[in-house]
Order: sequence, then C-alpha cells, then structure tokens
Amino acid sequence: MAAYVSGDECPLDQCLVDLQTETQTGVSLVCGSEDMGIGGCGARVKADRIVTPKIQTLPAILVIRNNSLMDHELKRRLHVVYPETLDLTSHTQSHVAATYALSAVIFHHGHWVKHFSAHVKTEDKWYNFNDEQVSELTNRSATGNPSESHRNYFSVANVSQKYKHRPGLRVSRGAFVWIYVNTQSLATEARPVPPSDSVVEYVLVKQNESVNVSHQQQAEMRKEKETLLSQCAVTDTSESYTLISEPLLSAWYNDDGLKYTPQPSILAQALCEHQTLQPA
Repeated sequence: MAAYVSGDECPLDQCLVDLQTETQTGVSLVCGSEDMGIGGCGARVKADRIVTPKIQTLPAILVIRNNSLMDHELKRRLHVVYPETLDLTSHTQSHVAATYALSAVIFHHGHWVKHFSAHVKTEDKWYNFNDEQVSELTNRSATGNPSESHRNYFSVANVSQKYKHRPGLRVSRGAFVWIYVNTQSLATEARPVPPSDSVVEYVLVKQNESVNVSHQQQAEMRKEKETLLSQCAVTDTSESYTLISEPLLSAWYNDDGLKYTPQPSILAQALCEHQTLQPA
C-alpha cells in the first residue's frame, strides 16, 4: 500500500493513496448496467461519479511505503504522524474489524546516502537496528532532535515535543516503510502444542537406529585399525620400517577422531652410533 504526504504532520491514515476517494468525470456508463442499477434503456451515457475504494480481504501483514520521500533535500521532508494501532475498519467493504498493530518502521537516511535503519518490536520491546548496532528504544526527551533510539526519530525537536504526551502516536519525517500486523492474526496465532505419542515414538526409534549405526561404524573402524596394526608390525628387522612412539600409537588406536600422518623421526635416543634405527 502506498502513502503520499501532502502536508506537514499529516496523519498516516489520511495519506494512504489506495484508500483515498477519487472523483471520476466523463465516465462512460450504460443505462441498465451494474453501474447504473438493474433495468434501463441500455443507452450509453457519460457521467461523473465518486469512487471510494474498499478493502475486500484483510492482509495479515500490511506494508505501507512512503512515496513522498523522493526529495533530495532532507529539510523539505514533511512529518508523518503514524499510530501504533491503525484502524482501517471504515475502509472495509463490510465494516468488519480491521485493526493493525505497528510492528516495524524503516527509516531512509537521505536520497544520496542510500542508508536505512529500523525500529522493530520484539517481545513487547522496541529496538533500533542500524547496521551492526542494536539498542533498545527510549522515550527520554532530548534538548535537540530525537536520537535514533527515540520513538520520534528523524523529527524536528519542537514537533517531537508536541507528541511527547500523546500515547500511541509517533511522528517522523524520515519514515520510509511502515509494517503493521493484523491484531486478529496475532490473537489467532498458532500456539505450539506437544507432539503426539506416535510422533515421539517415531523420533525415539530413529534416534536408537542412529545410535546403533554409530556403534557399528565405530566397531568397523576399530577392526580396520587392528588389521592395520597387524600389517604394520615389524617381523623382519633387516627391512626398512617406521618408528611410532607408544603414546602416539595408543592415542591413535583409542581415539576414533584422531588421524596420524607419519613424519620422519627426530628422536636422538632412537639412533645408535651407526645412525640407524633400532626396533623397539
């Protein structure tokens, strides 16, 4: 949904372009059509009419974009007064309850800067997100313009003070996107329920199968190590062989996650006077 701000401190619900009444002139109508009612002579005429858009289906999440933030000059931006609870009941086709709770506000930091920050509501608390910096919102008044952690961020000091004691209302001239959530959707939001007994039983069976497979894999790895040890055993001292220390060999055998890459031995005590390796 689009919004266009035509005056300073304009209420958001009056800025919604898609819901504004439109006067159409010279519309071609047929006498007897749905536009003119049942019956008629069938003649084609031109008439003026007033069209008031109505919402047929209420979205769970309502996203409103401020299309008026196109001016290069920040000082020329107009303030928008937006509520924490937006009531669109009068704009629905059947006048059903249509109340939306403010969930997030995205701010635009200038035409050329292309930088954005956001105020986001999480678990009944409001936070300011600006790149990697996250801080909780505060309503403390400041001597100058409100800081980015203030609910009236991006507003002029004197305008912000006007709405200081107006609960449920915020004001800003840098708000670019408003995100509202249908309060009915929040009330009927699905609650987590415990899984059924059949699901629990299935998960336990799969966990046991996984444990059994893990034990089987460990047994196979141990058998492979024992086979490798028998192949690496020195049976003929006249042939060349690699010396592995007993602690390292024990650690490799008992730790399934340990990998060992043979390296040349530099142990001085393992060398005889002829500089040759002797079997342990």
